[in-house]
Amino acid sequence: MIGGLKFSSSRTFFFFISIGMVLTNAIVVLFWHTSVLTTGMENARQQLSLLTHIYAKGKDLDNQARFHDAMLATMVQLDARCVWLVAEKEMVFGQEEHCLAGLGKVLDDAQSSGTSVRYFSHNPLVSLFVPSSYAHLAVPFQDSLQERGVIGLTIPLSVYWLDLLKQERVIAGCLLVQALVMTTLAFFRLSHSIFRPVDRLIRLADTYQGINNYHFTGSASVGELGQLSSAVRSMLQRIDRDRSALEHTIQQLEGANRDLEQNRHEMVRAEKMAVTGRLAAGLAHEIGNPLGVVGGYLELLKKENIDWEEKLEFIRRSEGELARINGLVRQLVDCSRPSPAAQEDVHANPLVVSVVETIRQGRKPENVPFDLQIEAGQDLVCINSDGLRQVLYNVVLNAIDAVLEQHGQQGGEISLVTSNQPDPSRWQVTIRDNGIGLGPEEQASVFDPFFTTKPPGSGTGLGLTVSRSLVEGMGGRMEFRSEEHQGATVCITLPLCEAGGAGCEKIRQGGAEYES
Repeated sequence: MIGGLKFSSSRTFFFFISIGMVLTNAIVVLFWHTSVLTTGMENARQQLSLLTHIYAKGKDLDNQARFHDAMLATMVQLDARCVWLVAEKEMVFGQEEHCLAGLGKVLDDAQSSGTSVRYFSHNPLVSLFVPSSYAHLAVPFQDSLQERGVIGLTIPLSVYWLDLLKQERVIAGCLLVQALVMTTLAFFRLSHSIFRPVDRLIRLADTYQGINNYHFTGSASVGELGQLSSAVRSMLQRIDRDRSALEHTIQQLEGANRDLEQNRHEMVRAEKMAVTGRLAAGLAHEIGNPLGVVGGYLELLKKENIDWEEKLEFIRRSEGELARINGLVRQLVDCSRPSPAAQEDVHANPLVVSVVETIRQGRKPENVPFDLQIEAGQDLVCINSDGLRQVLYNVVLNAIDAVLEQHGQQGGEISLVTSNQPDPSRWQVTIRDNGIGLGPEEQASVFDPFFTTKPPGSGTGLGLTVSRSLVEGMGGRMEFRSEEHQGATVCITLPLCEAGGAGCEKIRQGGAEYES
């Protein structure tokens, strides 16, 4: 960055120094041109005066020849385009009409005024850009016979510019060298006073590693750089203080998160045990009946007047009842055992069927029908199967309670429908009941911890709170809709696994990534 600043600064200094020198040179050239032009006109006037002296010495052939030679020499020396003598006779050297036209008027003015007359066809300052720019000069005189005459000549103004341009090439080279030298001197001066301190400031800032590591420019630094160093030092001190406060806050938040996670797990376990207790209460009756049947068969087996085939039949029936008891106990154990944290690829439709069958055999009154519709063609999801089973138990048991409260033993109905609609990339199960329902104010708090509409001792108020937490942990969403005395609808949506399990891997890594 400093390298670019050095280059840019050097280029800028060179540009402005060059511009300043060019402007200064232009002003000098203008004054120089004016001086050269004045000197040239004075020289031309002297040459014309010398010609008039030669002409006035006599009109013999030798003098006329000397005058003719002197006039030609003057034209060559002054680079004149034409010379015009008006006396006893006229003599014209050069036949350029535009020169003679301008010179004729100057001759008339000089002869009438009796003084030298100078006239420029264009402004001398712009004559470099106008090729047809001329200076006309006329000088009156008297010959030996006291006869008055006038002589004049025309000189192109470009003659004076050409001489200046020849010298200007040397001057331009000197100016270029001078600009380079001044740029170099300015660069070294700025490098010492600005570039090096800023470069050192940047290097030290890049190597800044922690608290109290901000030794920038020395205390002797003054001016803007000293103020910059002090400001940066103060800024880093504030950063250190803020970082220490942030680290302390992060530690507190980590501790709070650990406490919240621990409380969450405790809530899940407590609610799971509550659900297990409710299931156990329902299963007690179902287990008692098979035990009574088995006991009856055992009493019959004690009798001696029963043939062997009947005994075998009683044994087979007893085994069937025991198998039924074993299945009920296993279902209860599956519901209450700790859930593993890892998620796995699971087909969700059979899990819904399993939950419904368990509740049918245990908790559900016979007069509350279940309408189970498996419409989801794709049901492979990446979930904690025990967690989803607990969620379904919570929701269905709540629906049973709501139906019994609204309709008693007659008229209740619960439906469970799985589908891939409206989003084909997700699996959805919708549980509807025609129970007591909830009002708008109660719906706003339905997922709040410890919120319950049941009588004291009948619920913990954690069921839906824990259920939504479990669903969101699987990357899904849980919604509750209800109208008072019109039943309730709970919709659980989970993302489907992609081919090859790539979608499940994303869920494991990203947590709840569901987009509503």
